[in-house]
Amino acid sequence: MKRPIRILFTMFSGWVLLFVLAKLIFIACYRTIYAGTGFGDICDIIWHGLKMDLATAGYLSALPGLALAAGTFFRSPRPTVTFLRFYVATISLLVLAIIFTDTALYGYWDFKLDITPLFYVMTDPVAAVASAPLWMVAGGVTALCLSTWGLYLLMTKYTGINGYKPDGKLKTAGVMLLLTALLFIPIRGGFGVATVNLSTAFYSNNMRFNHAAVNPAFSLFYSATHQQAFGKMFRFMEPEQASGIMTQVTGSSSYSDPARPLLSTTRPDIYIIILESFSNSLFPSLGGDPVATGLDSIASSGLMFSNFYSSTFRTDRAIPAILNAFPAQPTTSLSKYPEKTRHIASLARSLGEIHYSTTYYYGGDATFANKQTYLLNSGFTDIVTLKDMDPAIERSKWGVPDGALFDRVIADLTEDTVPRLTIVQTLSSHEPFEVPYCNPAFRDDAACNAFAYTDSCATAFINRLASTPGWDNTLVIAVPDHYGCYPHNPDPTDIILRHRIPLIMTGGALVRRGVTDTPASQVDIIATLLDAMETDRSDYRFSRNILDPEVMPMAFMSTPTYTAVVDSTGLASVYNIETRLFRNGKSYPTTTSDSINAAYIQTIYDTLDNL
Repeated sequence: MKRPIRILFTMFSGWVLLFVLAKLIFIACYRTIYAGTGFGDICDIIWHGLKMDLATAGYLSALPGLALAAGTFFRSPRPTVTFLRFYVATISLLVLAIIFTDTALYGYWDFKLDITPLFYVMTDPVAAVASAPLWMVAGGVTALCLSTWGLYLLMTKYTGINGYKPDGKLKTAGVMLLLTALLFIPIRGGFGVATVNLSTAFYSNNMRFNHAAVNPAFSLFYSATHQQAFGKMFRFMEPEQASGIMTQVTGSSSYSDPARPLLSTTRPDIYIIILESFSNSLFPSLGGDPVATGLDSIASSGLMFSNFYSSTFRTDRAIPAILNAFPAQPTTSLSKYPEKTRHIASLARSLGEIHYSTTYYYGGDATFANKQTYLLNSGFTDIVTLKDMDPAIERSKWGVPDGALFDRVIADLTEDTVPRLTIVQTLSSHEPFEVPYCNPAFRDDAACNAFAYTDSCATAFINRLASTPGWDNTLVIAVPDHYGCYPHNPDPTDIILRHRIPLIMTGGALVRRGVTDTPASQVDIIATLLDAMETDRSDYRFSRNILDPEVMPMAFMSTPTYTAVVDSTGLASVYNIETRLFRNGKSYPTTTSDSINAAYIQTIYDTLDNL
């Protein structure tokens, strides 16, 4: 039994060591870029990339583990040994080719290997290497072959493959199957909520360190398995027609009303509170139940947008709508594509260019759903997450409770003269609703109790901000990410109910107050804000100033089953993605609202394809 265990363990360890060595070689090859990188920095790079290395090694070791379990019952060792030798040779060639290619291209492309180079190789192999001199190509191929041969010899020697002999014992097969199954732990990245993804290795504001930590094999396969032919999806009309409709709907010029300005200053401190799963049904003034009474009271003396809609049904799709003014997509999530989030405009980057500090607070694991990568690509210079919180704070499944998160934001406040953009994303009102709070009114309703808790925390936070010297220069925006679970068991066909959320503005810098019932969505926050700040917002194609009376009042939203448009008349258009039919049973737009719906979703996917 010892021999097959040794083979599997040594093979797994061998791949991990190879990936660590590859990082050191990568840094050495780009010693100019990494000049000044100390031993501690290198240790950090290796440590933060280790989980991804372990996951990749787990994937590469799973098939040999199954082969060793099956080989137990063969009379001869030859089939198992032959397979393992072939597997090691093939995988050695593949992994080293990936490492070589990643190292060679990084200096030109400035990002870790993904599917992009394969696109060029597959479409025109000759042109793909046309820029490289013949000696370099030949030298690279030779070095790859020699390295593969050397790795093959080392792996077969030290794993003990050549000395493998089956013992025919059921116990041995069972142990090997168990060990192979245990590889799921490093593959998944442990037992937490977040699985291994590209964000796992992103830990620093220095993107070079993050790139060095990323496992290139994982990056390539992750990219390859997350591709969609965006440019071929949702084709309703000619691009020119779609562009013309979008221009009519969104407009492009900025808007201001000197008689009724939104803000008293063009450079306020901005706090955006992203409320997990809140909806209109929690706010009494919006016809809901008395649950979020604190924020509802704050809204009564601030500015409430009462006909406001979430772009989507999930947080990872809502955040780009709020912070990039990019509408949610029904079939995917922008945050899954680091190569695209690098290029899309973001509020953090726009404000960073006018010398704002940019900080993101989240009490959970930032590697979940690629959040860390997305935030760094979006230009946030400081990201405070679960790992930065006091370990003594009691945690729920998702992270620290919202009260502790808001306390941390207050604790970090300084009297810096630099204006700040601060995003606070809550999580306590997410299932399983584990909160350090008990409201007698919701003793038998865990969800409402959690919503009331987050409401109390956000309200207390805003009140504490109001007592600071900088309050007169402060704008607070509270917006949910999406509808969650209240009311309980809603009508699944009621699209308006499932998307309507509040948008609340308050703060000493807020001049315009009251209630506006203009239909709008999360993507419109940025244009409304940047216009008030007299800052260019031309990069945000989908965003409109909600206060501009000349802009068509409407909101677009999507889920995996439909896209919809709400205007001043209510629900104006629905496109069923599963049946590929509009609400009137046609597969093509026949009304103005249907044309807007079609142009919107087509333009979203064209934009994704071109990012």
